[in-house]
Amino acid sequence: MSLRARLARPIEATDDEPTQVRGGERGQAAHRASYFSEEFLELKARVQRSLLERDSNLENLDRDQLKAQLVSLMAEERGISLIERDNLVNVLTDEIKGFGPIQPLLDDPEITEVMVNGPDKVFVERFGKVELTPITFRDEQHLRNVVEKML
Repeated sequence: MSLRARLARPIEATDDEPTQVRGGERGQAAHRASYFSEEFLELKARVQRSLLERDSNLENLDRDQLKAQLVSLMAEERGISLIERDNLVNVLTDEIKGFGPIQPLLDDPEITEVMVNGPDKVFVERFGKVELTPITFRDEQHLRNVVEKML
């Protein structure tokens, strides 16, 4: 499925507890974002619609170009702090061009393996030890979308 088709799909909130997602640059402390809150999902849908209206050539954008467009779009949003905007841009970039909530894990040089055993069970191997992460997918369909993107 193309990037344009994935972005055009409606986003549905679930009744699950809000989940924390790790992000940030390599070697830095992770930031946290309420990834599945109704407000985030609404904001994400608005930004994605605006992105689709603004650029018809999304598949050819690299991560930096996408981030620049997202920063521009997020500047139009009111009631969001600069830190929240930065976090949301990172989450959206990972969702659109990366592998969603597990992208920060894949970018972490300390992690040697990422194991996904369902939407709410993501493990990593770090320094030879396996540990459960707080990372989850919205639901089974969200996980399937990321797996489809990987394939």
